[in-house]
Amino acid sequence: MNRKERIGALFTLLMLFGMEVAIGQGISKKRDYSGFFDSYFYRGPLSFTGGLGTSLYKGDMAKGFYGTPGVAFNLGANYKLWPRTVFGVEFNYLTMAGKGNPVAGTGSHIPSFTGTDWGLNIFGRLYLVDDIIRSSHDRASNKKLKLYITTGLGFIKYKAVNDTYGSASAAAPVFPLGFGIEYKVSPKFQIIPEFTQTFTFNDHLDAAALKKGHDGYGILALKVQYCPFAPKKKKKVTLSPPEQNPTREEHQEWRKKKEEPKPPVQEEQKEDGENNGENNGENNGENKDGNTEPTPGDQPTEDAPKEDQPKQDGQ
Repeated sequence: MNRKERIGALFTLLMLFGMEVAIGQGISKKRDYSGFFDSYFYRGPLSFTGGLGTSLYKGDMAKGFYGTPGVAFNLGANYKLWPRTVFGVEFNYLTMAGKGNPVAGTGSHIPSFTGTDWGLNIFGRLYLVDDIIRSSHDRASNKKLKLYITTGLGFIKYKAVNDTYGSASAAAPVFPLGFGIEYKVSPKFQIIPEFTQTFTFNDHLDAAALKKGHDGYGILALKVQYCPFAPKKKKKVTLSPPEQNPTREEHQEWRKKKEEPKPPVQEEQKEDGENNGENNGENNGENKDGNTEPTPGDQPTEDAPKEDQPKQDGQ
């Protein structure tokens, strides 16, 4: 299998991983609860990353802690399964170079090597700072900075050419360990500076086994993460000020008058008024001494016949 076929197989694997996670993303859109983390969370969304940085070789051909810096490039995809945890897959391509100490018996000759490597890692992230989910609105607006640690397993296919010790080409398992900071520009875009130190179980990345121990390398990269399925942040709706009502003051005054409480009617006064009305209707003007006075309607007129007066005794 040549290099083009290997790259094609790698991208096919990434596409299958993306399709599988996307199906899960489409099914699980409800808020879940994790008893282990004692937190509510939303699964996903599916995210894609791309990064560019420098590789730092560490091995027999490095005079200091690291050798000559190289170039590193990576592509990946990840998906959030539980609170604080993200799992994904990543493809790495990097170059290595280094110079060793002068070889005994060769004068001042300093051996050097160059290498080209590519590999695939399955990794996990554990966020030390994560989003706090109480409602669906918290999914789009939450923490701006989130620190995480990352680790995983994978393999590397290396090819090294050493001007003194020959060349080497093989595959080796790797164990990456590192940390990063995720800065949220928007719900769909994040910027991630990340450093990982990769440990290998091989001592031939530089085509020279001069010291005890295994070779390794570090990658310092700046990644851009894109989440196409992330919910959009809703824009704040600004309403225009209400129109001024010219009769507003008049309406308020009318409302105050309407809402003014009426004074309570005293029961005693009401009862007295009722009693007085009844007495006046029954007695037809009877005074306090018990005498009755005829009303103007009851008095006889001049034209009316006078009643016979009763005769007194002795007349």
